[in-house]
Amino acid sequence: MNIEGFLTHLRIRKYSNGTMVSYRSELQKFEAFLREKKLQVNQVKPRHVEMYLRTRDPAFEHKPASTRRRFAVLSSFYDFLGVMADGHIRNPVRPLRRPRRQPPRPKPLEDDQVDVLTQGITDTRDAAIIGLLLNAGLRLSELCSLDPIRTEALVD
Repeated sequence: MNIEGFLTHLRIRKYSNGTMVSYRSELQKFEAFLREKKLQVNQVKPRHVEMYLRTRDPAFEHKPASTRRRFAVLSSFYDFLGVMADGHIRNPVRPLRRPRRQPPRPKPLEDDQVDVLTQGITDTRDAAIIGLLLNAGLRLSELCSLDPIRTEALVD
C-alpha cells in the first residue's frame, strides 16, 4: 500500500494535520486487515471492504458517522491509487451503500426563549397557536394541516 504517497498527496492539497493523522490511522488498520486476509491492495473487492467495515464497527449501522468517515478515507485512497495506476485499480468502495446521514434532532427552547416568544403575543389566536406548538409538541406542518371546522367540534 502506498499510504505515504497518499498522505503526501493530501499534504499538497492542504489537508489539515488532524485529517492526515486520522487517514493514516485508518489506512494502517486497513493495511493490517489486508495482511491478515492475505490480500493485495489491487485484489480488494466490495465484499472485502464490507468485511473490513464490519470488523471496525460490528454493528455497522450503529455508528454511521464513523462508518461514513471510513468510507471516505478508503474511497479517496482508492481514487488516488486508480490515478497512480492509470485506471488499472478500480475503487471497490464505490458500489457500496453508505449509511445515511441522520438529520439533527430538534432542540427544545430554553425557558428564557419561551418567555421572550410569549411576551409579544397579544392576539388570542396567536397565543393558542404558540401554546399548541410548545405544549402539544406539534410540528408546524402538523399545526397547518389542522382542519378548523373539525377542531371546533372537538372544543364544543
